[in-house]
Amino acid sequence: MIVEGDTWEAAQANAVSLGGNLATINDKEENDWIVDQLYGRGKASELLFEKLYIPIESERGRGQAIWLGHNDLKQRGVYEAVSGEKNIYTNWMSGEPWDSQRADKSTERYTMINLHNNGVPPGTVGGVADRQYNTQPIRDRGGAHIFYGLAEIKIDE
Repeated sequence: MIVEGDTWEAAQANAVSLGGNLATINDKEENDWIVDQLYGRGKASELLFEKLYIPIESERGRGQAIWLGHNDLKQRGVYEAVSGEKNIYTNWMSGEPWDSQRADKSTERYTMINLHNNGVPPGTVGGVADRQYNTQPIRDRGGAHIFYGLAEIKIDE
């Protein structure tokens, strides 16, 4: 399920309120399934682009991405699943998880999955800061980068 959240914490809180957590990707097959479900015409990737893109703000909508449930808050560089799952598949994009537009990479403690193919294949994972350029002035104009998370909600069968 896609949940709102302009920060990782907000998206995680929304996932928890529904009885789940932000998603943990366990293996390549699950990663490929997520891409198949969310990337392409008429899917979340296209809908996010249409909703968020503003030509004069290059960061906004440039790369559709959504929060995942991995972070390295306990130990720098060791990503864990917020759900407690031990098997995490991270399809890191080139230069990740340490790549950043900032000189200080210490803020990149959370993960997101790309839903675009603009030089970075869909389904690749990046390490990012909690707010992803969503400063208050930018949010007042509509925001910039990540506004949603991918939640896993257990359903009773």
